[in-house]
Amino acid sequence: MTLPLKLDPGVDLRQTTDLSRVVQQWGKVPVSLLDNLDLEEYRYAIIGADDYFMFPLLRPGALPQIDESQREVLNAGWTHEFERPIYFFELRDGYACCWANASAGHLILQPHPGSPCEPIVLDSRSGADVVGRVVGMARQLETSYQPRVKSRSKSRSAAVLE
Repeated sequence: MTLPLKLDPGVDLRQTTDLSRVVQQWGKVPVSLLDNLDLEEYRYAIIGADDYFMFPLLRPGALPQIDESQREVLNAGWTHEFERPIYFFELRDGYACCWANASAGHLILQPHPGSPCEPIVLDSRSGADVVGRVVGMARQLETSYQPRVKSRSKSRSAAVLE
């Protein structure tokens, strides 16, 4: 599997980072856990170490698989949290991976109810772009994560892999 072997030493994976801009070397790595990655069809991200916006559904270290062809935010059509679409957004100051609602020129980034974070309301001029919909996930099974942040404003910590 082709994965980043060397990142810019200044990259901070606690914060949101577009890995396509900071990968210094790509290479083949045997990663049996990630055998189903399709780098040609999907974009991948990593939920950063300080990102508890969708905790406990998406834990720090999770690897969302993003379908860039699905960019329309759906406001209805699901019956429970596991059916509700999760989107990956590029914001002016980073990235967000979360549920969302769009209406009347506003975009509401909605955290998981178990998260310590508050919703973020953006207007249409905010510069938030829907990168795509999360269609798959590889996540760590460790359960010892504990949220360390109280607000989402400083924890946009998903990194993008193209």
